Amino acid sequence: MRVVVKRRPGKLDREYHFLGFHAGAPSITTDPLTAEYIEPYSAAYYARLAAMKDDAPGAPAANTVAFALTEYRRERVETMKKDHRTATLHYVELIREKWGSLPIRLLEAKLFRRKLIAWRDDMKAKPRAADYALSTMKAFLDWLIDRGDIGINRAARIGKLHSADRANITIDEGELARQRAAASTEAGDAFLVLARTALRRKDVAISLTWPCYDAEKKILKLTPSKSITKRRPRGRLVVIPLTDDVAALFDRLKAGRDEKVVTPQILLTQYGRAWTPAAITRAWNRARTGFKGKPGTGVQAHLHDLRGKGISALYELGVEIDDLCTITGWSEDSVKEMLKTYVGDDAMIGRVLAAVRRRNAE
Repeated sequence: MRVVVKRRPGKLDREYHFLGFHAGAPSITTDPLTAEYIEPYSAAYYARLAAMKDDAPGAPAANTVAFALTEYRRERVETMKKDHRTATLHYVELIREKWGSLPIRLLEAKLFRRKLIAWRDDMKAKPRAADYALSTMKAFLDWLIDRGDIGINRAARIGKLHSADRANITIDEGELARQRAAASTEAGDAFLVLARTALRRKDVAISLTWPCYDAEKKILKLTPSKSITKRRPRGRLVVIPLTDDVAALFDRLKAGRDEKVVTPQILLTQYGRAWTPAAITRAWNRARTGFKGKPGTGVQAHLHDLRGKGISALYELGVEIDDLCTITGWSEDSVKEMLKTYVGDDAMIGRVLAAVRRRNAE
């Protein structure tokens, strides 16, 4: 069942119910929970079960993990955000390849937990990938429990393999300069913006457009992608002050932009196209490790570590911690821990005391 909600400003939302996710799927126009609604829904559901029996060519049996994964993909995975959906689909297929022929009822067996741990350990060469695969399995089993297909999640409370605390990994101005010099001019510009604004690479690549930039006030006004949730579909608009070097960069790019270029993004690749998040990471890693015979800089910091430097830059410009949490999508504790690394406890305490003095003076 697919439900499409049509938003109508000033009026009640209207729902459309379709018997399937494919194009041309028949719709049900009667009210839910009535006989006129339930009868065609049940008929379509059992017709689908009949079509996916063992004797259907290439189709999994209705009581197997492969069949349930197909339903899980349609109901849950396809509704995720694009980046999360792409990553999750990869691990859904890994689960299908490993456990697809297994009957659903065997997922409750105690032995299955041992098998899951062994499956995770087989991927320990890439611990983060192993943890992601296991978390995808946990979510799938929770979905089966919600449907009443199984009664227990055997993947619950299985520990992670990857553990890394990068709060103390810093990058100084010299390392940033070497990275920018080793990369293309356009990639170096993206690195600088990341190191001064603490934005996520997705926001720098896609959300950072010319309407966001106020050249007179030297600020950015945008809605970070991390702030957009189901409860807050419009996200939260934040104002980001810009350092002089980033403001000068934007002014230079705007003055040199060809009028024929209609791409709204501020930062473009050397080919005049908008960046993708993965392309920015790839450019950073190539500068670190070298590419096509060109030596790398040997910088240990990852692209993600630039956000810590950006947090300190914004904090020194007067951005409050709660706004830093919105910009980065991090918890308050994570932001404070990063500030301790880059700014130091004394600077943080001094700023708090100065704010108290200002309030008392008023």
